[in-house]
Amino acid sequence: MEPKKKPIGIGALYRTALRELPSYRERNARVIQALANPTQATSRALWNNYAIVTSYRAARRFVQRYEIHRQNFKDLFSATLARSIELFPVLARRHAREPIQHVSGAYFPYVVNALKVEARKLKPYRQMKERAPKKVGVIEDHVHGVLEEIPLRKRLMVEAYYLHGLNTTEIGRLMDMTPGSVHTTLWRIRKELRKKMRVIEPRKTLRRTIRGRRR
Repeated sequence: MEPKKKPIGIGALYRTALRELPSYRERNARVIQALANPTQATSRALWNNYAIVTSYRAARRFVQRYEIHRQNFKDLFSATLARSIELFPVLARRHAREPIQHVSGAYFPYVVNALKVEARKLKPYRQMKERAPKKVGVIEDHVHGVLEEIPLRKRLMVEAYYLHGLNTTEIGRLMDMTPGSVHTTLWRIRKELRKKMRVIEPRKTLRRTIRGRRR
């Protein structure tokens, strides 16, 4: 009785495929040559390795961007790889009709789209877009004097954004404005405050005195 073979890990599969692929400078030409001869076994093997490397890199970049999917890396990679391998005959027919010059331009957007489709099956897209809450900032004492010189409505917008951590959409609901108008108004307020701050403390700017809030 033969011993069971240990399954190959994703990392080992990626490294093996990368070693078997031609160098980066030759890769595009070799893959296009494989598309021109899709029935050959060597063409299929070359495409499989190309799909493994591309799907792995795309999935790794995807989970780095969306932390919520980090634990789903294996599932995303496997599903995307299966769909990517199935694309080979489709691209071969397209290449026969109209020759492809750069295969990555036609292939990589498909891989990214396949990743998003598979990710939506695991998590709703709105949850993917959710990010960590922004930290609430602190306005130093000497800035309050400058804020007192601007109109009440503008001062409330600054305090809502920097002190209470509201975003432009939430401020827009309170002020009966669009998020774009809020963003533009805050930019103008910051510009106005910077001019006033230079008179009081030339070496300090609003970016230094309003701290802890990401823009």
